[in-house]
Amino acid sequence: MSVHARFDNATPAITPVEMPPVVLRFAPLKPKQLSRFNMHDRRSGGDLNHVDLSLKTLNQIEHGDDNWIPKLKRRITLMADRNLKNEVRALKTKGRVAEAKRRQNEGPKSPWHANTDAPLREGILTVNKAWFGGTGADEWTQTRVDDFRKYAMAFLKTYFPGGQLIYAASHSDEEAFHIHFVTATWDTKTSGNRGQQIQLRAAANPILKSYEYAQDLAGAHFEKIGITRGERRAEARRKAKAAGLPAPEKRHHISPSEYREAERRKGRAEAAVTIDTVVEDCRTALKKTRQRASRTERAARRKTLKAELRLNSVQSEIVGAKTMLKKIHVECSKAEAARNSASETAGLILEDARDTGTKTLRKSRKRAVKEASARNAELARQAKAASEKRAIDERAAEIARQAEATALVQELRARTCASELAAKATAASDMLIQARSDRDVVLGELEQANTKRDAALLSADAAMAAETAALKNRNLLLAEAGEAEDAKNKAEVDAREAETQTSAMRTCADAFDTGLKYLAQDVIRYNPPSKIKSEGLAFSKVAPANKQDRQAIISRIQPVFPLLMKIARLIRTAVDTILARERCAIAHDIKALDEIRQNMGIGSNDALDDLRARYKEDENDPGRPDR
Repeated sequence: MSVHARFDNATPAITPVEMPPVVLRFAPLKPKQLSRFNMHDRRSGGDLNHVDLSLKTLNQIEHGDDNWIPKLKRRITLMADRNLKNEVRALKTKGRVAEAKRRQNEGPKSPWHANTDAPLREGILTVNKAWFGGTGADEWTQTRVDDFRKYAMAFLKTYFPGGQLIYAASHSDEEAFHIHFVTATWDTKTSGNRGQQIQLRAAANPILKSYEYAQDLAGAHFEKIGITRGERRAEARRKAKAAGLPAPEKRHHISPSEYREAERRKGRAEAAVTIDTVVEDCRTALKKTRQRASRTERAARRKTLKAELRLNSVQSEIVGAKTMLKKIHVECSKAEAARNSASETAGLILEDARDTGTKTLRKSRKRAVKEASARNAELARQAKAASEKRAIDERAAEIARQAEATALVQELRARTCASELAAKATAASDMLIQARSDRDVVLGELEQANTKRDAALLSADAAMAAETAALKNRNLLLAEAGEAEDAKNKAEVDAREAETQTSAMRTCADAFDTGLKYLAQDVIRYNPPSKIKSEGLAFSKVAPANKQDRQAIISRIQPVFPLLMKIARLIRTAVDTILARERCAIAHDIKALDEIRQNMGIGSNDALDDLRARYKEDENDPGRPDR
């Protein structure tokens, strides 16, 4: 939002100007707008955003006084009355009595032409603030301020002579030093129908009649202190028109209040656009943040799902390895049992063979000892049988040894198988560890995804907070704009009420003035109360006989009828009191004169007797109100 520069934040780029143009402007002014002009001049109301109120004590009146508005209004009223008298006199002189009476009954009219309601002119004299030295009184060069004040007042008094300059005041509480002034140009015109008429007519002063002429005079006057005339745009347009060329565009003056209002509207529009842009950006950022968080969360979910599937696969492989290991353990147990059984069987067979051989040997020895002599041939046969038996035993032992070797081979195979299964179990354990590590990595990534999601949510919350703050600022700006609009409407309503009250007071004042004139001219008079009717105001013999004229008189004095009644009563009482005192004095004089005549022996006089009889009642009652 653009902010109009104030004294506490103004940072303008001051570009020095060697010969800056003088600024002289006029504007029509209505008499009823004088109070508004005075309010702005006193800094008591209105738009004061461009004013540094701490410096308003530097403002001073350069011409006129504090009561210039009542004086001007009294002069306007006086001229209106004088113009009415001159017009009525001129009409009577031409024998137009009825028209003179009608014009007299209409009362005074505003002393200016009927085609305007703003006969006064307000103006301003200033120059670019860079010529004074900068923005505000603290940066001005005092000698330049004094020179400008001196030349400005000399210019106004020179070209608004004869009391045309009503009021002038210098203002030092704004960015550039300037002088506000009000002029009233009276012009006299005489005709046979209206006589001499003194009216407010701004065009009677050449400087107000031609704006270009005023600029020429101002430029020539201020050139001595380094200020020149403005650009001659009107002359350039005339020359272009005469040459058949496109005329430069005509510039239109924009008053400071209109400029500030336009800047405020522009600022409010820019603020609204900025707020809408911020809100839209916040919404877009929030949407993108939510989409990014959603994508991150979906990716984390996919990774988590893959890790869970991989973990389930590893767990299935581990369960299969455990089952296989259990089977291997069972087979190892069975092989160990078979080996133990084979070892036991071989031991039993070997021992049985040994026992059998020992027994056979013992028996053979016993038989050899017992039957050495008798059975030599039998001994050989038995030895052969023992050899065969030994061969069988050795074959049985060989079979036992082969069974033991087979058991050892099976045990070795079982151990090899167990080692392979242990290696597979170790690999499965490693895979489980890797799966757990992968699961931890996935969980870490999931945690990071959750952290990013939380950050995204925080960003979204921040964006929402920014959006809320922006909406709040927008609501505050809209509330300020609404308050400003309400204040403006209230000021307009107050101005209208004040204008209405002023108009009513003016109407009452005019009615009161007219009623006093009617009382003074004996058009209406006071009738005291009697037994038949109450007190009141009545038309006298010199009043118009026409019913419409009398009704017009009544309508004019109706707003102040009670006040006129009181004034008429007081006048009647005062006149009766004065007459009664005079009657009493006359009665005393007659009595003294009668005594002198008696002392001198002069006879009675009829005229004196009549006077004595007429004033005898008032001799002892000088204050009777009915006289």
